[in-house]
Amino acid sequence: MPENIPGLKENSVNCYTAENAVEYYKQLSDFKGGRIVITVGLPHKCPMIPLEVTFAMHDFIKDRGLLDKTEFYYTYPIGRVHSLENVAKWAAPEFDAKGIKYETLFNMKEVDGKNACVRSEEGGEVKYDLLVAVPPHKGQEVIEKNGLGENGWIPTNRNSLHMEGEHGKNVIVLGDTTNLPISKAGSTAHFEAETAAENVAAVIKMGRPVKAYDGKVFCFIEAGKDRATYAMFNYQNPPQPKAPTGAVHAFKMAYNKLYWATARGLL
Repeated sequence: MPENIPGLKENSVNCYTAENAVEYYKQLSDFKGGRIVITVGLPHKCPMIPLEVTFAMHDFIKDRGLLDKTEFYYTYPIGRVHSLENVAKWAAPEFDAKGIKYETLFNMKEVDGKNACVRSEEGGEVKYDLLVAVPPHKGQEVIEKNGLGENGWIPTNRNSLHMEGEHGKNVIVLGDTTNLPISKAGSTAHFEAETAAENVAAVIKMGRPVKAYDGKVFCFIEAGKDRATYAMFNYQNPPQPKAPTGAVHAFKMAYNKLYWATARGLL
């Protein structure tokens, strides 16, 4: 929902639709130097996206021979560079090593396209030559319009995954549709689906569920064009990202192909 921030839609690029991604690539390819500002709205899908787009752009600009003419400036809404504390502790030194500047406690208020600057609710102002946005997201409009959940997310029991309230006894909620305070990511839906499938089968066979969802999430984190790490966590255990390697990046790329080949029935 870039339109939720005055001026953001008209003056920034992002990667959240095919059309937007193509425009993003065009503008980054035509970029000749200056300041690239990465600005982040909350909530947003996939917690690692702000870091990944920053690292990927750094390597893209480096390959084009423009690193000495480019300044990367990353902003984030809370008091560290990522919402997950251990991920932030890993990412900040990576930024420092690459010369990526950052400002925390920066909540977007508006974008002034005429003066090429983004202003924050805290009173800050950052000039840009290219503004790359992670826009704020919301849930589905149909959910909100029908009174099923505030901001388009359905109230969901964190362990059983049943819809909260009197009508939720036989309703299981998965993925981005839930209001659970965990990542809006593909792996979240995957692990929730495992719990849901076992419980549906168990209820049919013996009249009661047998498994509770523990909040499990797994996210690869691309640290550039050829290095990656990962974060695996649940309700009780925070992520512990390791130093990024080429091997993890290669595994991620292979996993991506295997996943879609399986989904298409080729494997």
